[in-house]
Formats: sequence, C-alpha cells, structure tokens
Amino acid sequence: MSEVFQISDLLNSLIELEKTGHSFYDQAAKITSDAKAADLFRYLAGEEEKHEKLYMDLAEKFRDEAPGSEPLDEEYNAYLQTLLSRQFHFNDADLQSLEAAFRFAVSLEKDTLLYVGEVRTILEDRHTELFKIIQKEERKHLKLLTDFQENQSA
Repeated sequence: MSEVFQISDLLNSLIELEKTGHSFYDQAAKITSDAKAADLFRYLAGEEEKHEKLYMDLAEKFRDEAPGSEPLDEEYNAYLQTLLSRQFHFNDADLQSLEAAFRFAVSLEKDTLLYVGEVRTILEDRHTELFKIIQKEERKHLKLLTDFQENQSA
C-alpha cells in the first residue's frame, strides 16, 4: 500500500524542525561561555524563527492545493518518517559542551538538507523555486556552523 505525501506534510515537518532548531540554538546561546558562539547561536535562533514563519505562511498558501502528490510505497515512507523522527529531539547531553552543541547543530542542519532533498525528489518539478530557497537557507546555516568550528580549531 502506498501513501500520499503532500507539500503540506513537508512544510508542517519543517515548521517542527525550525521550532526544534530555534529552541536548541536559544538554549545553547544562553549556556555557552564563548561569546562568539553565543552570538552565532542567537543569530541562528533568529533565523530558525524566521524560517518557521516562512514555512507557516507557505503551509497556509498550499493548504488548499489539490493533492497531485506522488504516492510513496511503505518502505520509502518509513525512511522519510525515520529521518523526521531523528530531528525533533535534543537533550541535555547535546548542550553539555560547545563541541556537543556544534555536533548536534551540524547534524540538525544536515538532516534537514537531506530530508528537503528527498522531498524535492519526490515532488519532481513541483515547487522547484521553493525548494531551492529552502535548501539555500539550510546550506547557509551549515556553512556558518562549520566555518565557526574551523576557525575555533585554527
């Protein structure tokens, strides 16, 4: 049996991811003693909040869109659900050190890019510009995090 995956599913998932990211970055900024890292985390928290609003607006825009989505087989749907379930959670261990916080943040951004890429593939030519924008934003976050880490170890 196959399930239908709609663009609203992606957007609702991205809203949750952005909420998780916002909460994580906000907490990381509050507990780190590294002023530059705190500034970066505060910036990223603000970006996640902006993205959450963007995705909420887009979800409303596409709310009434006809399904037209591609059916997914159970195995592929389970794969996508596994990707999503990994990203909605962080715990105290992810905030115990600056290194742990960056490890979680990089993982969150990579997983988000992976998920968006998979969904973009599923939907093929539909909403191509939307997905380009989303991927560009997430790549920017990943680059900021990895550049910061490289500068810290240099």
